[in-house]
Amino acid sequence: MLINSVKAHAFLPFHVNVKNSFFVQMPDTTKPKADTLRKSVDTLDAGGDENGIETKVDYTADDSIRIEAENKKAYLYGNAIVHYEDFDLKAAYIEIDNKTNLITAVGMPDSSGKMQGNPQFKQGKDEMKCEKIIYNVKTKKGKIFGILTKQNDMFIFGEAVKKDTNNVMYIKRMKCIPCEFEDAMIYFRASRAKVIPNDKIVTGPLFLEISNIPTPLGLPFGFFPNVKKEKSKMGILMPSYGYSATQGFYLLNMGYFIPVSNKLHISLFGSIYGNGSWAIGSTTSPMFQYKINYKYSGSFNVVVSQNTSGILEDNPKFGATRDANALTKVYNGRVTWTHQQDAKYDPTIRFSASVNAGSAGFGRYNNQSASTYLTSTLQSNIAFTKMFRTSTLTINVSDAQNLQTHNIQIDAPQLTYAVNRMFPFKDQAHTMQNWLDKLYVDYTLQSKATINTGDTTLFKPNGLKALQYGLYQRVPIGTNISLLKYFTLNPQATFQQYTNFQTTETVYDDASQKNEAFVRKTPSLAFDQSYQVNLTTKLYGDYVFKSKLLKQIRHQIIPTVGFVYHPDMQNSNLNFYQHVQTGIDSTTNKNVKTPTYNYFSRYSNGLFGGPAGAESGAITFNINNTVDAKVRQKTDTSISYKKVAILQMLSLGGSYDVAAKQNKLSVINLSARTSFFKNVVGVLFTSAFDPYAANANGTRGTTFQYDENGKLARFTNCNLSVNGNLTNAQIKGLQNSKQPFSIGINYNLQFTKTYSVQPGPITSTATAASQLTSSQNLGVTFSFKPTPKWKFDIRSGYDFKLNSISYTQFTMYRDLRCWEARITWVPFGPTKQYMLTLNLKSPSLSTLKIPKQKLWQDNL
Repeated sequence: MLINSVKAHAFLPFHVNVKNSFFVQMPDTTKPKADTLRKSVDTLDAGGDENGIETKVDYTADDSIRIEAENKKAYLYGNAIVHYEDFDLKAAYIEIDNKTNLITAVGMPDSSGKMQGNPQFKQGKDEMKCEKIIYNVKTKKGKIFGILTKQNDMFIFGEAVKKDTNNVMYIKRMKCIPCEFEDAMIYFRASRAKVIPNDKIVTGPLFLEISNIPTPLGLPFGFFPNVKKEKSKMGILMPSYGYSATQGFYLLNMGYFIPVSNKLHISLFGSIYGNGSWAIGSTTSPMFQYKINYKYSGSFNVVVSQNTSGILEDNPKFGATRDANALTKVYNGRVTWTHQQDAKYDPTIRFSASVNAGSAGFGRYNNQSASTYLTSTLQSNIAFTKMFRTSTLTINVSDAQNLQTHNIQIDAPQLTYAVNRMFPFKDQAHTMQNWLDKLYVDYTLQSKATINTGDTTLFKPNGLKALQYGLYQRVPIGTNISLLKYFTLNPQATFQQYTNFQTTETVYDDASQKNEAFVRKTPSLAFDQSYQVNLTTKLYGDYVFKSKLLKQIRHQIIPTVGFVYHPDMQNSNLNFYQHVQTGIDSTTNKNVKTPTYNYFSRYSNGLFGGPAGAESGAITFNINNTVDAKVRQKTDTSISYKKVAILQMLSLGGSYDVAAKQNKLSVINLSARTSFFKNVVGVLFTSAFDPYAANANGTRGTTFQYDENGKLARFTNCNLSVNGNLTNAQIKGLQNSKQPFSIGINYNLQFTKTYSVQPGPITSTATAASQLTSSQNLGVTFSFKPTPKWKFDIRSGYDFKLNSISYTQFTMYRDLRCWEARITWVPFGPTKQYMLTLNLKSPSLSTLKIPKQKLWQDNL
């Protein structure tokens, strides 16, 4: 029987009863009432066993379907498709044999003899292409010839394949392409292999081939992970290996991966060197990684190392002098932890962690990246925040380490409770708010326990002796008032309270004629208060031009003048300050017979300080300037004007204390900021000038600089910072360039004027000698991608004071489709090294790499 149709599926869908027979008995088409165009047949009405398993097979063909009812066979021609349970098969020709329960599919040659419509097989999530397939629908076993299948991020070719009930494939003459390009020229070849879905691929002897040319590179067996990205299996993480002149042969970052669950992964790393050095953990990969969807995620890592140098035989014995090359062992460690909470998890609660703590020498002996070596400080912070309807509670634990001075400061814990700004007299019915409606009250409470000491003494018996703790409260009350339409008045009163559990007492020693200080570990309360008012306005100056390019320049001036009053807190009745004999004449710097006295704060070493000193009434002033321009822009359809910032900020500020007995004027601060070339280059300048001359001690004197030498002020310091970043996207005509690049420049220039005591006798008119010191640094980064496959990165700089090039690193990257090659070179300096790495890009096989490197430890 031969049936032709455009789509046979539309005419003859067949249903299958696997237990009884392959085909349902067809109706007699010679009967006039038989409907050959019906689209389905109910298998329950087809004579099947009601207790059996009834499953249907649907198939279609674009060309034709030929049925041999007596042999229980069907032949499908032209884009034939068969669907059975989770089994889908598509080919140019498909043969179905009900007696043997076999489905056979092959391609067909076209008019030129080229094979077309090769079988495409899909079962569940597994897909493959082949030249021929024979599949048993009952046993679910099959035999496949010329297979091409994608196993996660790899392609597998095989001449002949057997497929069992569990979808395990046994492949003869396997070719494995470890990437997503089936036409890749670099691949692995094995005579036999076993592919276990979502588990692993195991092979016999495995060799590397390049364009069908065998290479001597091979392994006695192959073992590849074969799991999806969302599902991982435990296994070995391949190490880097090599030889170092000082460390000997080494295995670097060899590890073992343990996926505890889809929420937690563990990576155990270790490194070992021939001279006895070792490390547990890796600086490049965390030990623990965890993630709970829609809640939080993070990573945790611990690295412990022993770095050995020298020669064992050189150890001093029996009092012998220690040799410079004697064996030394240095132990270091570092702990890192990052934790992020999903913002949607609980908007009222926040918990985050950023921990980076360890020994000072870790970066020197375990440097595997530029950032590790260049880091001079370590910062850690763990924060918990709870937001209430009208307030916020924050608890912090922080740590700050200076790797150069070996100083460490730990704040544990630090509590902050802040009440949202309240407007107690605000009337919602008022359309225009008056000063009483705008009256606000804030409240902040802080408590902290801090230890500031050296990292070598922290864990000693008396290490916690330096522990301090205290409490601070602050309540500001203020409002703002509009005056004469163009002025704004901002009065504010601030009340502060200090609770210190450590005060400093000062006693004058007549014998040594010095003040001796000692710490008293007793609770003490203190308070402070200040009152201020600021008056501000805005002034505009417009300059209009008739130029076709420049339309207008606007100069905006924001002057602010204020008054800050602070009452006298040195009053002896308050007991916040001590009135102590000094015995030193501040002018001659010599001991005098007639003693002098000074005030010392009992809270000078407190965590939050203490009340300010003598009465002050400072008139503050600040002038802030901005300059903008309107530049004409002509387009194809219209003419518009664009606002361009010429000067983003120019600020001048200081104060004058009318209540001070001397040095009424403060230091004058001048700063400016602007940018050029559409914000490509940014410039920041800050400087400070003192209106008083330096005295003989090199400190600020009481004589005006103008009276000293006719100058208005004395220069103290300035800093110029220039930062620039240019990319192809910022250049017209290169936005869509196929050769993207990025250039970064950071230039810093700083001048500081210091003063030293003049030699010889000190008189009341003597002045200190001045010395101008400077520092000048330039940092440059450059990234260039000349082609989609190549990328170059350069990082360098120059120290003009030392006349030396700073840390420099060259990186070259090449994309080899399935593979990638990277060269990292540090040409000079204490971390001089190079590394050449060739590795697979496949995520599951990225640890399979061929490294060649020279360790920086060889420079020690």
